[in-house]
Amino acid sequence: MVGKISFPDIINRFASLVEMPTRNVVSRLAEVTESVTPEDLSRMSQLNELDLSRVNARCFDLMRTVGALVEDKNLDPTSKAITQIFVHDINNALSSSMGYSQFLSKWSYWDRQEAMGDYNRVFESVHRLLIIISQLKAYGMTATPEGFTLNRTDFDFPWAVHRAMERFGSNGPVVVYCDNKGIVDVNGRAYSRTERTESVVCFADPEMASFVVSNLVGNAVKYKHPSRDHVSVRIIYKTNGGKVHVSVEDDGIGIQPDKLDRVFEIGYRVPDTGVYGTGLGLPLVRTVIEAQGGHISVESEYGVGSTFAFTVPLSRQQFLFGNPCLVEPNRRVQEPPYDSGDSLFPPLKSPYKQQDLFIY
Repeated sequence: MVGKISFPDIINRFASLVEMPTRNVVSRLAEVTESVTPEDLSRMSQLNELDLSRVNARCFDLMRTVGALVEDKNLDPTSKAITQIFVHDINNALSSSMGYSQFLSKWSYWDRQEAMGDYNRVFESVHRLLIIISQLKAYGMTATPEGFTLNRTDFDFPWAVHRAMERFGSNGPVVVYCDNKGIVDVNGRAYSRTERTESVVCFADPEMASFVVSNLVGNAVKYKHPSRDHVSVRIIYKTNGGKVHVSVEDDGIGIQPDKLDRVFEIGYRVPDTGVYGTGLGLPLVRTVIEAQGGHISVESEYGVGSTFAFTVPLSRQQFLFGNPCLVEPNRRVQEPPYDSGDSLFPPLKSPYKQQDLFIY
């Protein structure tokens, strides 16, 4: 008889198995210098292919294992949907990195500029793979059979916005996701990482707050109106009655009135959008918001755009005394120890940390 099976344990085990070969690839790429020869690059790329193939095999094993456990009713179907999301993102990163690694390993050309372009593409894709693995580890630490484990503290809400934008690799107002472009403004001004914004200190889980913002921004960009070359996304936050009220507005395709009541259902996807999704992102957003004592709602006009509004508790210190205590959540982990001092192509510095949770 099979005992109780923990899905987070399965995810953690998988993450640990694929992390090492991925880091092997990143370490090799980080050692490339200006003196690299075609032969060196070819040999390195062959080793990278082997490690990436190991990751690909582990993905197959994970899907097969989770599928069997769901079929035998030892895991709930949501676990399979979550697994599919992660594996889909991993496969996207793998496909790109393996393809360019194969070009480099075969040494089928040698134009140095072209080869180094492919090298950078491999590095970017594998770095993205590391980010997804860190998200897997974060999910394993955050999700439990009973729900989400929250680590609430006082923090400045703009930090959650900055964190969300980092997940798109953006320090400015332009966000690119699923081949669509969005222009983001915050409280009426074009988003900027460096520009000081109004401080609003709330009491919530900072990583989960950034997870909510990044999911809502990602959805807004993903569901861009086909007649426009980009979507305008407006993040508005303000305080009222002991709560922080946040809205994420867009001018995307919108949602039909008879579908609005279902967007927070697990597994539900608005039909006929032509956009990939699993129907898991918004239910997870609602779970996170409600677990923190907040509320989320949606208003939409089909063909015009949508507005998702949610609340999180205001910091009791700021609510009682009006004295914001600016807190930078101290929950980061050290960056991978890459030594790129003499590298012609230094590794990309990832803004993503171990606690990332980024599910659409």
